[in-house]
Amino acid sequence: MVVKMSENLINILVSGSTGKMGQSLIETLSQKKNKDDSVYGILEIVPFSFIENKEIWGSSIIIDFSEPSFSIATLEQAVIKKIPMIIGTTGFDEEQEKIIKEASKQIPLVLAPNTSLGITLLKEMLSSVKNYLVSHKIEILEKHHKDKKDLPSGTSKDITKFIENSLLDRKILIESLREDSSAGEHSVSIIKDNEVLTISHKVTNRSVYSEGALLAAVWLDKKRGSSGLYQMSDIYVPFEDD
Repeated sequence: MVVKMSENLINILVSGSTGKMGQSLIETLSQKKNKDDSVYGILEIVPFSFIENKEIWGSSIIIDFSEPSFSIATLEQAVIKKIPMIIGTTGFDEEQEKIIKEASKQIPLVLAPNTSLGITLLKEMLSSVKNYLVSHKIEILEKHHKDKKDLPSGTSKDITKFIENSLLDRKILIESLREDSSAGEHSVSIIKDNEVLTISHKVTNRSVYSEGALLAAVWLDKKRGSSGLYQMSDIYVPFEDD
């Protein structure tokens, strides 16, 4: 298959196009492409190993919302073709996480269990009350749609890892709920005696994640030709400072 390259635009390759997030990403991207000031070019669906026009490799970003084994297979192609990649897939095992880290030594990668601005801000809020957390019990509640495969969610595990590694040296309890149509909700409760402080983030439409992923694509495009493993906090903070 030969694809015509869009000059001076970022071409988006979607991995996981049949899933809920893949469909949301395609819809959001299609809307953005129709605007006069759009920075996005063509839209292609992965697998893309049959693309013969190598020129497209130098102007493309892969956005992956699939499942672990497919994501790793796509990542292998990204490394071969030197295409930056945003990984929004969750549920990787330890061996797959090692593969991602090794790949980041060859291409720029964003590993993002959650691409929304809100979760980045939630972490910032937790950091601001770090001293307050030491003497309190912490619980995380996460809600998602009933078809979500990983339990607990990748976002809740990411928040837990952030708290345990950056703020506290103790284990955090996660409670998971699955509802018919929840697009994602995460609450961190800080508990002591008769007082509870809760920081919550609720998404009412998956386009929030799509918007974040496309913002990440613009940021990652500037890292083309380098390597590194990044997260959404690397992206949102620079954008906020502009």
